[in-house]
Parts: sequence; C-alpha cells; structure tokens
Amino acid sequence: DSSYSLKKIKLDPGDILLLYTDGFTESRNNKNQEFQESGLIKALKKHSNLPAQKLICAIFDELESFTQEEPPFDDRTIIIIKRTT
Repeated sequence: DSSYSLKKIKLDPGDILLLYTDGFTESRNNKNQEFQESGLIKALKKHSNLPAQKLICAIFDELESFTQEEPPFDDRTIIIIKRTT
C-alpha cells in the first residue's frame, strides 16, 4: 500500500514540473549502466527551452540514445508541466 499527501506548490514563469516513473531512470544501456536521475536532469536542462510536448520527445530521444535501443524492462513514463506566463 502507498500513502500520499496533498501538497501545494507555486510555479513561477519558466518553471518546469517533471513527474516520472522509476522505469525511466532505471533504464539501462548495453554496459548495464542506469540512466539515473542525473541523466534525466541533464536532458531536462539541455532541452528546457522547448515547449512541454517537444521537451518530452527530446528527453525520450536522449534516453534512447543512452540505452542504445536496449529493450525496456519497465514502463517509461514522464509528465511535464511547464509554466510559460
């Protein structure tokens, strides 16, 4: 069983909220190295100027480049909310 709590946060213009499943950060390449949160953060920073939908695509492209098309062992899900104004 999981326990969740309600939180309120304020997003200022330019802020990005990123939600992801562990299957994303635990994806491995052919050297058995994980993408990790550091890989996700690096990809997010690299493409943060893009609109949310294109940002999602760019991050998935970075993951595919890292994993060298190794098949996923778990779901890979990300949700991005980007405040523009």
